Amino acid sequence: MVHFNNGYKDNSLVLFVFAILLSIIILFIWISIGEHWGGDLNDGWHYMALYEGRIAESPFAYRLLTPFLASLLPWTEKINFGVVTIGSLALTTGIIVLYMQRVHSALFLLVMTCIFWVISYPFIYYGITLIRADAPMLFLLMLVFFLSLKRVSIFTLFFLIILGALSHEMMLICIPALWLDKLFKGKLTGGQYYQYYQLFLLSFFVFIFIIIIRANLPADEGQICYINSSIYSLILYTLKGTGGIIKHFLRIYAAYGPALLFAMFYVIFYQPVNGKTAFLCLFACAVIGTFLANDTLRVMSIIYFPIFLYAAKYLNALWTSHRYKMVFSCIFLQLCYSFTVFLHLRTIESSLKLNCIAGVISIITFVVCFVNLLCLRKCL
Repeated sequence: MVHFNNGYKDNSLVLFVFAILLSIIILFIWISIGEHWGGDLNDGWHYMALYEGRIAESPFAYRLLTPFLASLLPWTEKINFGVVTIGSLALTTGIIVLYMQRVHSALFLLVMTCIFWVISYPFIYYGITLIRADAPMLFLLMLVFFLSLKRVSIFTLFFLIILGALSHEMMLICIPALWLDKLFKGKLTGGQYYQYYQLFLLSFFVFIFIIIIRANLPADEGQICYINSSIYSLILYTLKGTGGIIKHFLRIYAAYGPALLFAMFYVIFYQPVNGKTAFLCLFACAVIGTFLANDTLRVMSIIYFPIFLYAAKYLNALWTSHRYKMVFSCIFLQLCYSFTVFLHLRTIESSLKLNCIAGVISIITFVVCFVNLLCLRKCL
């Protein structure tokens, strides 16, 4: 495995800027060829209300950060939201690069992780829709992962988490991520570098902050959600919306496609026990969260970085075992899936043809992973 040499480390700023600029170019490609939502803003109407200074429904009313940042800009609503969204997604790419350098990853591993990110659901979906709240949260989530590895103060983490929670409350996934790495000696975050009392205080004050925000920000009574409903009724409502338990789990897979299979094959068969336990528990947290919200894919996107990191490690294992054709085949399968599903999110559920194509891609991916299993066991 070829690791970063001093030249790469000395050029962190150059790589950071390059990653940002390249991801902006890729975003504009997706915007130009992707399936557009037209005047159908969906959740975007709530964020437009906040942008215009009106009261929104709960839980949208508490996601203030993106509309606030957009309101500071001088252009039209769509352009202002677009600048915030595209800027956040591009900065996320840059932080991924810095993270991979921090852990001394191989160049191939860095490139693969970035490729999975820029052809992913959150990158494409938010890049095309623009008027959504989540993009700054995805950036701040990655920033917490990165800065915790640098052992920044617990006060810095607190500030970043509450700021991210003002973008979207799914930012709170970083709390169990830090705890799981502390408990099981995982290495996704820097959780193991903090004392138990520090993580406890961090968790306590973050949740106090969330309670205060909920109690003091005005919000209209909204649709059924985790704020105004029992867990049981919310689960039933969610499963009705997603088409039942089988379709619900298919939607969980659909959030990533082949990348999820690559990641799971790597974690289950080749990852050390400690890292395996921490990741699988974190994955379970995201899956549980999908039963408390109507948009399964958006909830699953909060663990985008661990999925893409382990998917990249899977391809790195193939690469180091000289199975180059398999590597390019896996990348091709993910690209095909992304083009089929993520660029057609408005019509994918109603299109039998697109669903069949996505299903065939997934079956082929599983067969490829299974065929590679014995070979990778020999070389890892």
